[in-house]
Amino acid sequence: MSKLGYTWYPKDWNNSEAVFELTLQQRGLYRELIDLAMLNDNKIKYNPIVWARKFASTEDEIELILVKLEELGLIEDKDQTFLFIPSCEPRLNLVRGGRKGGENKP
Repeated sequence: MSKLGYTWYPKDWNNSEAVFELTLQQRGLYRELIDLAMLNDNKIKYNPIVWARKFASTEDEIELILVKLEELGLIEDKDQTFLFIPSCEPRLNLVRGGRKGGENKP
């Protein structure tokens, strides 16, 4: 059975100073990236061309948003191959540990 979803805490989102600095467009892309991170074990294939089409934007706009997200420490760029979202890692560590029967709890 495939993964159906994950827990989302709106209060954490609303209380984040970094998220508060983002425009609505920037928050939208960041939220989409969080979804991708949670569904792909925090290995988001870097693909601004597809994201531009998917989110009715331009590559330049996507690139500018990614720069802003990286400046705020919300994402990390792994050699323009993969993106990593640090805030997703604690929850994903619990999931990874659970898959191993609790063997590798953080």
